Amino acid sequence: AGGTGPAGPVDGELRARYLESAVYACLAEPSGIRELVRHPDVRWALAEVRVGLAEAGMLRYPLRLGPTAAARRRLRVLRTAFPVPANRRGLSDRDRLLAVALHGEAALRVLVPRFALRAGLTDRVRITEKDMLRHWPRGGSGGAGHTYCGGGGCGGGGSE
Repeated sequence: AGGTGPAGPVDGELRARYLESAVYACLAEPSGIRELVRHPDVRWALAEVRVGLAEAGMLRYPLRLGPTAAARRRLRVLRTAFPVPANRRGLSDRDRLLAVALHGEAALRVLVPRFALRAGLTDRVRITEKDMLRHWPRGGSGGAGHTYCGGGGCGGGGSE
């Protein structure tokens, strides 16, 4: 059983909806994870989720807050059973949500890279090796390719 809310018992599904709603409301503007978890609505929803996890034996009570060994084992099994998807094509919304819940930033980078970057949920990837940079073919006239007109006007018209 769960805790009691204003209208009665609160189950895990309702707690998850509280958290989803709070996070969604906060993402109206880009914000970092630190700002997000400091928001009062998100903090309250996270506390509700923690209560449910503690009641289910998946989280220790406040004196030793953190996942139990059983929870870590279960998470390891789930991550193995549902690895990070290689791409976003063909995945249902439920599969996408599961991937993000299990793998966090790694799944966000694959499934919704632009959104995650713009919302401040992931950091920019830094390229450290020169081999990874794209080298575009250049023409012989100062970087102009075959479609570049060369400046100074295309199509002739001499000065005599």
